[in-house]
Amino acid sequence: MKYRKNGIRVDRVIVDNEIFNENVKPVNMKKNKFTFLSAQRLGLEKGHDIIWEALKICKSDFEVLQVKWFVQNNDEEKAINDELVKEKPTQVRFIPLIKRKELGQYFAFADAILGQMKTGIQGAIERYVAYCRKSVLCYTDPEKTMIVDGEELIPPFLPQTNDEKILANLIDKVVESKEFRDELVEKQFNYIKRLCEPEKVISDWEQIFCKELMK
Repeated sequence: MKYRKNGIRVDRVIVDNEIFNENVKPVNMKKNKFTFLSAQRLGLEKGHDIIWEALKICKSDFEVLQVKWFVQNNDEEKAINDELVKEKPTQVRFIPLIKRKELGQYFAFADAILGQMKTGIQGAIERYVAYCRKSVLCYTDPEKTMIVDGEELIPPFLPQTNDEKILANLIDKVVESKEFRDELVEKQFNYIKRLCEPEKVISDWEQIFCKELMK
């Protein structure tokens, strides 16, 4: 990885655009209403406590497909996970773990995606979703910027706070406004393509390796 002295990451992160792209055919599943997919691991480190509270105060009608995937290394983690399962909001329906090669099909099926709400940065799920041109809600700390082509950027992912009330309002807005979803898609796709285009990533890393070999 490549960082500045202040800890801001400045390298590009590659995305497999053969698996994740806007032309992937959706998985064959029945959909009864607006559907979010939450494909990330269930846990406090992903902000599911915040997501759960937000869902409880949402006003719109939708369903959330949550992958039932845990990390339980000790009794404390198991107890937390058990509580999250027990307290899940009525909109949430658990589904089995998704194979990575099939993940793009689930993104294509969903109307929008719920990402992480704790760390303030984007992970693999958010990058994959953007390449599939689906809107994703993901807490983004505006102080955790990225350097792309020498330009310091705040990634265009919302919300910029992990307050459950603001998240709930955004969820309702995503459900109710196609215009808002489309606007998010364009901003997120353009940013991630600029950051993760395979040809640019390969070129950047080739330069890094050449510089290292020349030392």
